[in-house]
Amino acid sequence: MSAPPRRWLWSLGGLAAVAVVVLLVLPEPEAAGSSLSRAPSGWWATRAYLEARGVEVTLRDVPFDHHPAADHGFAADRDFAADRAEAERPRSPEGLVEAEPIDADVVAVVFPLQRSLGAGEIDPLAAHLRAGGVLMIGYSGDEPSPSETRLLELVGFGDTVSLRASPPLAPRAWWRHRGERFTLEPTSGHDGAPLEVAAFDLAPARGFAPAAPGQVFYTVGSPSHDAPVALVESFEHLGGRVVLLPAALLANDEVAGSVDLLESLTALGARWSFAEHLHGVLRPSVAAASSTTVAWDLFVLHLLLVYLVLAAMVAVRFGPPWRESLRAHGSTADFLRSLGTLHHRLRHHHDAARRLRERVERLDPRAQLPDLPLPVAGDGDGLVRFARAIARARRPGATNPRTSDD
Repeated sequence: MSAPPRRWLWSLGGLAAVAVVVLLVLPEPEAAGSSLSRAPSGWWATRAYLEARGVEVTLRDVPFDHHPAADHGFAADRDFAADRAEAERPRSPEGLVEAEPIDADVVAVVFPLQRSLGAGEIDPLAAHLRAGGVLMIGYSGDEPSPSETRLLELVGFGDTVSLRASPPLAPRAWWRHRGERFTLEPTSGHDGAPLEVAAFDLAPARGFAPAAPGQVFYTVGSPSHDAPVALVESFEHLGGRVVLLPAALLANDEVAGSVDLLESLTALGARWSFAEHLHGVLRPSVAAASSTTVAWDLFVLHLLLVYLVLAAMVAVRFGPPWRESLRAHGSTADFLRSLGTLHHRLRHHHDAARRLRERVERLDPRAQLPDLPLPVAGDGDGLVRFARAIARARRPGATNPRTSDD
């Protein structure tokens, strides 16, 4: 087996170099909705504004249902009696566990998330509302994820409403659709100027829960509804207050036009807590205890290993080494030569001679062919002698008794 040409090695090396450069040049995926992100969709400017206004801001790096004993090991240091009491804690009439309230006035959960909101984290958020706290939800405006659906259902929003038509297929129309912006009109009970924000597709809508008394700050028209759709609103729920707004409204690239709204939000409380654990900021002990990332890494590693094995199986030849001869492909002679080789291998010599005589006599009934015996199967030389004799009889100067009878 011949060694691969050097140009192929240079090509593979060039592709590997290009891949490394692309991985180094490409920016890291931005953490949309994170108060630590300076990307256009981050909330760093909102957090900086709150801190400048004297608000005490904390960044939560543990899940809402995090047990303090989990920071001190598992076997020897953990209090299993406390865990059992936690599991047997009575539930509220809404079916939620009576969890300890969160130590903050306002808890901000901004979508989209980089980490799923666990089912057990809903109970502490409900307890925070029952203790009179404020829960601010920045919804994504896209098709809600399971985490977003779970949290919106907690505050009584089990449905969505479409704000604009589906994206068109024409490139120019799609580009205009992508750059579309909404103008949010203030309601009569809110003293504020209209706001502009990048358009999004969906907004939460009340589902199974009745409308709670509250205040709607901004609305926008919808092609699927006659009445304007509330985009920014505040209402009472479970004894606390819920503030619902699109996450893009307070993002870094839009917050400059929403200063009046942000100023009114500072009156919600003096202590704010941003759920940064949902954007990948985890305490080392919590990150080490989480097996989801490790399991995913192992799964990807196994897929990569299987791909490399399959690629090696396809690339490496099996059997003894051989050298392929260069042939001219695509010619009629090559096709006929391959066809003759196949018939020779199948021992079709006797049938070939018989059909050769029959077809010559059918084409020229007056031809005088020599009376030669047909070769047996497997007699390649006999077939060649028989064909040459037929060819000599068919030459223009050969005697033909049938012609003299005419």
